[in-house]
Amino acid sequence: MSFSLTTNTAWSARGYNVWRRWAVGAVSVGVAAMLLVACAAEVEVAPIDPRVDPERAVNSLRGDLDAARGEHVQLFSPSWYERAASSYETAQRGLKQGAANSSILEASAQGQAELAQARKFAAIGADKLRTVFEARQAAATAGATTLYDREYERLNERFLQLGRAVENDDVGSAIRDGKDVERGFRDLELRAIKATMLGEAERLLVEAEDGGASRYAPVSLKNARDMLVATDKFITQNRYSPEVQPRAEEVLRQAQHVQVVMRQVRDWAKLTGEQQVLAIEQRVVEIDGLVSGEESSRRVRPIPEYFDSVHEGVKTMQDAQRFLNEEVQNLHDELAAAQTELQRLGKVQETHEQERAFQAKFARVRNQFDPNDADVYRQGDDLLIRLKALNFDIGKAYLLPEHYPLLTKVQKAIRVFDAKYVWIEGHTDSTGSALTNQALSQRRAEAVVGYLVNSGTISAEQINAVGYGPEKPIAPNTSADGRRVNRRIDVILVAR
Repeated sequence: MSFSLTTNTAWSARGYNVWRRWAVGAVSVGVAAMLLVACAAEVEVAPIDPRVDPERAVNSLRGDLDAARGEHVQLFSPSWYERAASSYETAQRGLKQGAANSSILEASAQGQAELAQARKFAAIGADKLRTVFEARQAAATAGATTLYDREYERLNERFLQLGRAVENDDVGSAIRDGKDVERGFRDLELRAIKATMLGEAERLLVEAEDGGASRYAPVSLKNARDMLVATDKFITQNRYSPEVQPRAEEVLRQAQHVQVVMRQVRDWAKLTGEQQVLAIEQRVVEIDGLVSGEESSRRVRPIPEYFDSVHEGVKTMQDAQRFLNEEVQNLHDELAAAQTELQRLGKVQETHEQERAFQAKFARVRNQFDPNDADVYRQGDDLLIRLKALNFDIGKAYLLPEHYPLLTKVQKAIRVFDAKYVWIEGHTDSTGSALTNQALSQRRAEAVVGYLVNSGTISAEQINAVGYGPEKPIAPNTSADGRRVNRRIDVILVAR
């Protein structure tokens, strides 16, 4: 929204100053309200609930604006996002200044409506300007925002103009202009990549040239320059190739080499030819002595023979080093194999000890019960105690005093086995309906659980009751004995 003012030259200075004071006051007091009125016609604002907490509404708008920024809505729909942000500022200012709740809620609702409009256009922009946005991001990733900040900002402003064109329903021009913006970002990206990869090498070569490399190290300088040019061309054609990094590193190494060669030649130019030969000879003789194990060689030899001797000595040392490395690796492998075997034996020993401990507990639990009281079975690492002597009255689920001695033995079994969890399973025969039997078996199991918890044997979190009704018979239900066996309580002690 814009305001225009045509200055009337016939106004007096006093009249103008009066008007100016009025205008400033009007803006400071009512600009937010005027913006709301002007923009309200452009977007559909949701009905305002006066019961909503104004501070919550403002914070919600702030969070939505942040989320939208994370989705780059401000790039694809800059105008509408700015309007939403302005409405937030109006609501936030009203909140701080103690404005009426209605005005704060109106500004927040206006901002939400404008943000929704921004998201709508941003969705179109993200689709139509996808490659332009990708080029923008690639340029930023390559470092263009730092290396070429002004050019990047100019292109970024043009990118925002594309978003404004989309907002104005001019997608065609946005797409056409976007091609040129995309090329600009891609060019910045390439320049940034080259500056990052080759910038230091270029600086060193310029420094070497200024220091006289053309005179002292012309061959090294030419080789480095040729490699720099070739690598620059390669990056132009293959900016995303994994070969760019190693090639750039080699160019840098060659540029550094030019510096070394130039300084060495420049320093040696101060020596006579004989002094140069003697200096080289002294060092190479020392190296030959170190490699061969002799302090010095009495036989006079040309310098190339010393180099050959050093070369052979180094090869011998490399062979010896490889042999030592292989021996060390073999020792490591043998040590690792021995450690693995020790671990295996340790686990076997631990398993044996655990099995012995389990068998001892199993025997102690089994000895708690007479054959007519219960049967005790092993189920993997757990124990199952089948309470044969725990017989409920027909259709009943309460415990009788005659059951207490048997349940006391169950208490001892739980403590001896050191059970971490206990399951009490109730079972019935098939007489009657399955639904009735399931409910009856559940109540009976819960009665046993209640007894064990109330007696302090185990906590309620460690024990569970489940009724299976007639689902899991262990004998045929066709006879009285079979039905009697099926009417049972099973106690399962879980080790861990």
